[in-house]
Amino acid sequence: MSRRLPLYLPSGDTSMKLDTRNAYAARMLRVLKHMRRNLDEPLELEALSALAHVSISHFHRVFRGMLGETIMDHLRRIRLEKAAAQLTTSRASVTDIALGAGYDSLEAFSRVFRKCFGLSPSQCRKQLGQLRFLPAPSGVHYCSGELMEFLFDETGAAIMNVRIETLPERSILRVRQVGPYPESGKRAWKILCDWGVPKGLFAPATIALGIGHDAPTITARKSCAMTRHSSSMGPCRRSRAHRDGYAARRRVRHRHPQGAI
Repeated sequence: MSRRLPLYLPSGDTSMKLDTRNAYAARMLRVLKHMRRNLDEPLELEALSALAHVSISHFHRVFRGMLGETIMDHLRRIRLEKAAAQLTTSRASVTDIALGAGYDSLEAFSRVFRKCFGLSPSQCRKQLGQLRFLPAPSGVHYCSGELMEFLFDETGAAIMNVRIETLPERSILRVRQVGPYPESGKRAWKILCDWGVPKGLFAPATIALGIGHDAPTITARKSCAMTRHSSSMGPCRRSRAHRDGYAARRRVRHRHPQGAI
C-alpha cells in the first residue's frame, strides 16, 4: 500500500527549493526500498545514511522531515504491521513472529501489539486474512510489493533546512552532565545558574547554549544512561573565568548513536 509523493511547491512561502526536495525524496525512496527488502535483517544506520549520501545526523533530520516519523518509529511500525500480517496469513508461532519483529520476548511483543492495534496477537490470529495498518504520515505501510512512491510531510520542511554558520571565537562557561533525558539537561542548567547568577554573569547580552550530544528520539530509554548534555553561557569576563577555572574554548558537534536498528 503506497501513495503518491506530490512533487510540487505548497502555496505560500517556502524555504525549500523544489529541486532540493525532489533530490531528497529520491534518496529517501532508495532507503525505504532497501529497508523493505531487508526488514528481517539488522539495519545499520551508517549504511542507511551512506545509501542516502548524507551524514548520519543529517539522515535522521531528513528522514523525519520527509516522512513525518523517526527512522526508529518507522521501522518499529512497519515490523509490527508485518507481524500482524503474518499472524493472519501464516502458521508461524506467535513467539517466532515476535522474535522476527525484533522483540526479545513474547510478553514485550504482546504488550506493544495490544497498545498499537487494540487487541492481542492471539485475537488478531483469529481474524484470518484481515490486514491491519497503523497511522503513517507518509502513507508507507508493510506490503509484499515494490514501494514506488510516498507522501511528503509538508510540516517537516523546517526540520530539514539547516543553516551552518561560523561564529567568532568566544570564552564560555561550560557544565557537562551524563544521564537520561530530561534529567541531565535540568541538572546541567541548575548547576550553571546556581553558580553564575550570584556572580552577576547572566545579563541581557548573555548567550545561553544547550547541546544534547545524543538524540532522545533515537536512543532507546534503556540506553540513555550515557546520554550527554552540555550547557554553557557566554560571553563572560575572561579574567574571572580563568581565575575560577571555568573558561573553555571548545568546538562541539551533534553525535547520534550508531549501530543496528
